[in-house]
Amino acid sequence: MYDSELRLRKGFEGNLILEKPGYFTLIYARDSGELKADTPSKPSAFSEKVDLNTDAAKVALTLGCNPQEIEYCFRILSGEHLLPFVRSVVERNFPRAWPMTEAALATVAQLFLEDQSACAALTFQGPPASLKTTVLSFFSGHPLTVWVDSFTPKAFVSHMASVSEEQLQEQDLLPQIRNKVLVVPELAPIFTKPSENLEETLGLLVRVFDGQGLSTVSGARGKRGYEGDYRFAWLAATTPINYNVWRALARLGSRWLFFESDSEEITDAELVQNVTSPQSYRERVEECRNAVVVLLDYLRFKHGGARSVRWKRNEKQQSAVIAQLARLLSHCRGDVGITHAKTLEGDAYFSFTMPVIEQPHRLVSLLYDLARGRALLYGRESIDNSDLPLVASVALASMPSDRAKLLQGLIENEGKLTSEDVQRLLKVSQPTASRLMELFSALGVVEKEDLGDVGFEGGRPKQVIVLNTRFKWLLDPAFRELLHARTPETVNKTPEGCFIQESQVAREQKVRFLKDCPEFLNSQALSCGPFKEGEETILPASSVQVLFKHGLVTNACMPIAD
Repeated sequence: MYDSELRLRKGFEGNLILEKPGYFTLIYARDSGELKADTPSKPSAFSEKVDLNTDAAKVALTLGCNPQEIEYCFRILSGEHLLPFVRSVVERNFPRAWPMTEAALATVAQLFLEDQSACAALTFQGPPASLKTTVLSFFSGHPLTVWVDSFTPKAFVSHMASVSEEQLQEQDLLPQIRNKVLVVPELAPIFTKPSENLEETLGLLVRVFDGQGLSTVSGARGKRGYEGDYRFAWLAATTPINYNVWRALARLGSRWLFFESDSEEITDAELVQNVTSPQSYRERVEECRNAVVVLLDYLRFKHGGARSVRWKRNEKQQSAVIAQLARLLSHCRGDVGITHAKTLEGDAYFSFTMPVIEQPHRLVSLLYDLARGRALLYGRESIDNSDLPLVASVALASMPSDRAKLLQGLIENEGKLTSEDVQRLLKVSQPTASRLMELFSALGVVEKEDLGDVGFEGGRPKQVIVLNTRFKWLLDPAFRELLHARTPETVNKTPEGCFIQESQVAREQKVRFLKDCPEFLNSQALSCGPFKEGEETILPASSVQVLFKHGLVTNACMPIAD
């Protein structure tokens, strides 16, 4: 509607600038409530304090503009319609980038939680040119963010011998990012370290992610560090990480959560649009960055800074779903050592070490905090069912990709797969498929089913795995919908651990117009009308309340008085 014509940015003095190029410019000071408005034909046409809830018509009259359009602009400036507007800006410029942007915003919003369990750490993982760095660049330049193109974990607390203690305190990264967002656009230099250095590096990061500070010792400086509340948020990106990294993270007790970037093959039409767009790539990124920066400012203004929101923690149904996802993730990314050996008779078999499976306590807290961050982003201080698809997406992305694909294959095939199915699903050889099936069995995700003499493949008995009973809830249709939908129907959980679907509560009302009504914006920022006297229609209940207040409508079920 109006979204494609409006441009939003932050002014030099912190004012919000919303303009429709060639038509009008609105400059709003959130602290004072003062609005300045210009049009090409009327410079400095309006300058006074306004009420964004009631003064749209007055400003529109002064500017000679559409009242509904100015009302829509006021809803953006007030924050009421800011998030949907930011989404429209992102989707207009980068149609596939909103899921990552939403996940990043939900991560940043966790900074406002008073009782956040640990640092919020989300890393985008995917192939090159899958918009990972593009989305991260939306967050650059804001006072909440610290952008670092390259760093070593030892930079959190430095031990450089050639500078003074005062200089070291200025250089240490940890105090600089306290209650802020550390953005690292490329983690490959860390994840590709030799295996002998990898666990040391990741172990240091894991300790920092606890949010309790960091103290280290060196011969040059002795003990240096920081203790106390040093929570921060982490946004990063990497190409797909290898199996050695996953094993190291499993052994260390990972605080990392991942989000899969869009890896679907881009269409020819999208490629053509990319090079023929009137705006350059830099201009499109800048437009998205301007909108995201304003949204971050609004969140900080609304909540009053870091650690300012006290949560009631009473969402038992949603918490139960998150708990099940945390337990599933802890099993799916556990570490098992596997060797391929032969008996004295020459028969091949797999030998496993004892599985290392983290307890899900930490994971359930991290996923719960992510859901709370998304709730804050959408103006709520309690989790609802719309927050669960993001949690499910992150849970599946936070395990090795072959295990995630195998799990999704089990879900789509009623919880049962043969070795032939696994070969087709993962495009691997029969020995590799067998190894992964054995690994999932060792981790307790599946059970092996004995077919006896029913079938053979390649001279060997056919292998079949079935989903472990404790994870049968994955097969419920409502969970599949939750897993694949960005805006799913309401989802609840029964005490037995099974997902059931529930009808949406009706939020619309049928009305009859008592007089002619011009076109207006409803409460969902959609254009409605015009309507004639006596015409009946269905509108959002919040819009009906406004129309009823002005004597424009009545309940369609009530007769009109003579």
